[in-house]
Amino acid sequence: EENKKFSKDKTVKDADMRIRENLCNTLTRKFIDEMKFYQSNQQKYKTDLKNKSVRQIKLIKPDATPDEIENVMKSDGGRTELFKSTILTGGVNQDIKDTYTKVAGKYQDVITLEQSVAELHQMFLDFALLTMQQGELIDQIEFNVKGAADYVEEANVDVFEAIEYSKKSRKKQCWIIILVVVIALLVLLAAGVFK
Repeated sequence: EENKKFSKDKTVKDADMRIRENLCNTLTRKFIDEMKFYQSNQQKYKTDLKNKSVRQIKLIKPDATPDEIENVMKSDGGRTELFKSTILTGGVNQDIKDTYTKVAGKYQDVITLEQSVAELHQMFLDFALLTMQQGELIDQIEFNVKGAADYVEEANVDVFEAIEYSKKSRKKQCWIIILVVVIALLVLLAAGVFK
């Protein structure tokens, strides 16, 4: 939006505008690529997690039908309840307990991964904000430099004019002195001082 405003107002040079647009487009493409990569990994992870859960349910209840497995997966805490009931009835061996511990650890990993993606998203937002703020700062610096250049140019013109006035003033002083000397000589000649 800001690039469109600058382009419309013509307050930024064309080269700077292209740089801003290229930077914005590059960052947008990178962000979209990273989000696609994250989404594909998240989907793969969910699929793997579901397959692992199905295997674990089959370990605990080998005769479970696909509908029973689906019901256990859909219900909140269904797997946990199934595991607990099997453990309490004493039908669990050490492998199943280890598997349950691993799954609980993987769930924590998923939560950590989601938090990391949220942090990555926030970093991109912060980066975009910094880029925008620095762009404004660069624009302000450029404006000040242009103003200073204009003032220097005006000062150079004023100095040149002052030198010209000084030269003209000295010429006038010389002419006035010569004129006063000639008039003084004429007055002295007329008064007869030089006879």
